[in-house]
Amino acid sequence: MTRRHIKLKGAHNFRDIGGYTLDSGKRIKTRMIFRSDRLSKLTTSDLRYFEALNIKLIIDLRDDYERHSDPSRLPQNNTPTTKVLSLHNNRMDIRTLKQQLFAGKLGQFDFHEFLLSEYRHYITQHDNELKKIFTLLLDPGRYPVLIHCNGGKDRTGTVTALIHYALGLRKETIFDDYMLSGDNLKRLVKKTLIQVKLFSLFRANTRQLKPLMETHPEYLQEAINTMERNFGSIDAYLNHLGMHQYGRKQLCDILCHQP
Repeated sequence: MTRRHIKLKGAHNFRDIGGYTLDSGKRIKTRMIFRSDRLSKLTTSDLRYFEALNIKLIIDLRDDYERHSDPSRLPQNNTPTTKVLSLHNNRMDIRTLKQQLFAGKLGQFDFHEFLLSEYRHYITQHDNELKKIFTLLLDPGRYPVLIHCNGGKDRTGTVTALIHYALGLRKETIFDDYMLSGDNLKRLVKKTLIQVKLFSLFRANTRQLKPLMETHPEYLQEAINTMERNFGSIDAYLNHLGMHQYGRKQLCDILCHQP
């Protein structure tokens, strides 16, 4: 069994996206693409392990505010190249949202609906960034690659699902992989909700916040529904991103073992 979750003290959702077998009999290589939450709290021992992975490229999906608030802590030696391809939300000021949350002034704000809209937004507003990601992944000299955002579950989860779809992984397995974030982040979510309650002097409604921090299959399904609604199918959307059949074969040649 492939060990996907890599236990680090300073990153809770760091894992390998490989090890899965396709219907063709090919197997996605391990130690080629990793996914993670933020890297700002990596410990010294984490950094030693990170350096041993020999990661050459980091694709950072966070926005400017997130990157400046939590700058990545990376090895001093053999530091990877970082490409910032933000899947940010111009329609929502996250800082204002946090201020309202801690002041207990969010009213009836629906975080579940907010995340559904985010997943639609990734597909409809960030096709240029997604095209660039696939362009980077078609360069064999870029590997190993790490893709990450703040929690490593929504933006990173969407990108990972698209990579898995492009390789031909079954939908059920893609969703199973996506849902692993919920298991990895469960303890952190519980701890964070307690901290929010305390730091807000019990003004924040943590039940209202919970859907933002959890992993639900309907979030990823909303991205798929958006592809199908706007482009006709997931395949058509991948074609829109420049990942036609030849590009997908190139990606599979790089990332898959032959049967």
